[in-house]
Amino acid sequence: MQPLHNLLLLTLLTLLTPAVWAAEPFQDWSPAYEQLANQIKQKIGQDLINPKISIQPLGKRTRLPACKTPVSIQLPDNTRRKLTGRFTALVRCNEPHWKVFISYRISGQRPVMVSTTLIPRMATIKADMVAQRLIDASQVPRQGATQPDQVIGKRARRAIAAGQIITAQMLLPPYWVFRNKPVILMTRIGTIEIRTKGIALRDAVENEVVEVRNLRSGRKVRGMVIAPNTVLVP
Repeated sequence: MQPLHNLLLLTLLTLLTPAVWAAEPFQDWSPAYEQLANQIKQKIGQDLINPKISIQPLGKRTRLPACKTPVSIQLPDNTRRKLTGRFTALVRCNEPHWKVFISYRISGQRPVMVSTTLIPRMATIKADMVAQRLIDASQVPRQGATQPDQVIGKRARRAIAAGQIITAQMLLPPYWVFRNKPVILMTRIGTIEIRTKGIALRDAVENEVVEVRNLRSGRKVRGMVIAPNTVLVP
């Protein structure tokens, strides 16, 4: 009788065990998706205009035990400052221990500076020659200018056609002094600073040595451009 009783007990345990396992709750991924989206938005910040985040749901076969603590999410280390495209985040649970990777895609727009007219070679770029436009962030060229102050006042290294996105490679530093225009000549002797008026004999940029004429003495001297319309004479 005892062996039969043991056999019935073993059979009952065998039948009940899967039911106990089946009752174990599985991880609900909705909160993880929401947490991931919030972290992505924080990381994007103001770098993208009208950002769109598309999270790829995990497959139905990805059934893991429910995490008893809040999951932690690690975004990829974006050392190359890649703003758009496909990425993968690591989602980790400490109790019980498991981890899973979730893919997502980011798209959006970024501002760029575009020429509104033909800009001749070596011309100083003025405000009415350029405009700020929004384009798909993936189309922004490397070192593309995004703000007016990155372009206005600088010179075109080469001719720039109308409608072209302006990049740093197309630009030269702005002139700080101009040929035949008035400048301030500055000389320092210890703590004493002496200023007089002069005329620049050619165009020059910041930190460039330029020849100028001292209007008081009439002599030609050389000095370094240290500020707009200001030349330091040793």
